[in-house]
Formats: sequence, C-alpha cells, structure tokens
Amino acid sequence: FSEHVVDAVGSGDALLSYATLSLYVSKNEAISSILGSLAAAVECEYDGNIPVTPEHVLKKIDRLEKKAN
Repeated sequence: FSEHVVDAVGSGDALLSYATLSLYVSKNEAISSILGSLAAAVECEYDGNIPVTPEHVLKKIDRLEKKAN
C-alpha cells in the first residue's frame, strides 16, 4: 500500500500494533491484516520511526479510495 518508500524502520511495529488492536476490536482477520498493512505502509513513507496515528491511516485509506475511483 505504500506509495513512496523512504524508510522501513518501524513498519513491523506499526503492522503488529494496528493488526493486533483491530483484531481485538473487530474479531475479523481480514480487517486486521489490511489495517496493519496500511499502518506499515504509512510508516514506510516517513524517515525514522514515527508514531502512526489513526489520522495517518485514515488519510491513507482516503487516498487509496480516490485512486480506486
């Protein structure tokens, strides 16, 4: 899902945290794997290990949705 990879540091942390939390809430493996992958993609687009906020992930979803349409 990453549009421009700058640095992959922290992408595994982002994937694991978002996938785990969303699996706990939704009980849906597909949703949790997609949200985890989106969080990892966001992390890869920044230099260094930055906190990935829900707003970052929502913006990523919006951009992908616009591309799909």
